[in-house]
Amino acid sequence: MGHLDDTFTSTICNSVEWSKLDNLVAMWIYGTISQPILTIVLKDGWTSHQIWKALEDLFRDKTKARVIELESELRSITLGDPTIINFFTKMTAIVDMLANIGAKFPKKTLFTHLLNALTLRFDNIATLICHRSLFPTFLQAHSMITLEESHLNGDHPS
Repeated sequence: MGHLDDTFTSTICNSVEWSKLDNLVAMWIYGTISQPILTIVLKDGWTSHQIWKALEDLFRDKTKARVIELESELRSITLGDPTIINFFTKMTAIVDMLANIGAKFPKKTLFTHLLNALTLRFDNIATLICHRSLFPTFLQAHSMITLEESHLNGDHPS
């Protein structure tokens, strides 16, 4: 790890030994990345720290772009699917993908997207959710809206 975060420098130990270990770490990195990425980070004379930093920068940029793409998709989602279950499945998948790449997604923002996506047909339940002193959990909101959908469809659950 010291080679990757640059805390284990050649001044700590013998320069020849440090170079051997650093080359070994670089080879491990090269052996685990794909050919297209390898061509980007394979530079003569680079230390394992420089290689690691280049990879980090490369993937951080892609992660930021993916966060923007997913948040945009979440903002534009509408209740176009035939059922609330399909709608929630789509929303949940996007939120899970954001979480998987480390994006913070506040509960308030999630509910804003949820409520904005509901059609006028669900206006009563949206109003009820908005006026609660505490937001329900996402699963509770799912249950409330699914129950409202059943009620609106005439499928009064017992």
